[in-house]
Amino acid sequence: MAGVGVAATVGLSLLGIPLALALGLIAFLLEFVPYLGPFIGVPAVLVALAAGPGDAAYVVLLYLGIHAAEGYVIAPLVDQRSVHLPPALGLVAQLLLGTLFGFLGLILAVPLAAFGMVLVQMLYVEDFLGERSGSPTSRHAGATHRR
Repeated sequence: MAGVGVAATVGLSLLGIPLALALGLIAFLLEFVPYLGPFIGVPAVLVALAAGPGDAAYVVLLYLGIHAAEGYVIAPLVDQRSVHLPPALGLVAQLLLGTLFGFLGLILAVPLAAFGMVLVQMLYVEDFLGERSGSPTSRHAGATHRR
C-alpha cells in the first residue's frame, strides 16, 4: 500500500498533476481493497483531465504501470517472504480460481493457496512423513533417511 501511494505521489508530481500528494494518499487508501481498489483510482484521472486529455492519458499509463508492478512483482515477492508462498504458485492460483469462480475466486486465491500450503506442510510433511520443516537439521536428517 505504501509503495503504491509513494509511487503515485512521485509519478503525479513528475507529471505536474495538481494535488499529487492528496491523490497519492487516495491511491494508498484504495490499495487496501484488493483487486478493486486500483480501479477506483479515478480521481487522479479526473484531475488530470482538467489539465488536458494528454495529461489524463499519461496518468492512466502511470497507474497501469504502478499496479502492474505491484500486482506482478511486488505482491508475489512479499507473499513469498511473508507466507513462503512461491510467486508462481500465487499467480497460478489467481489464474485458476479467477477463471473458475470469477471475482470471488480471484480475491480468495492467494489466501487459499497459502492455507493449502500450510495444510500440506502440517498434515503430510510433518504428520505423515514425520519431518519437521522448520529447522535445517531436520531437513538434512530427512534427506539422509531417504537414502
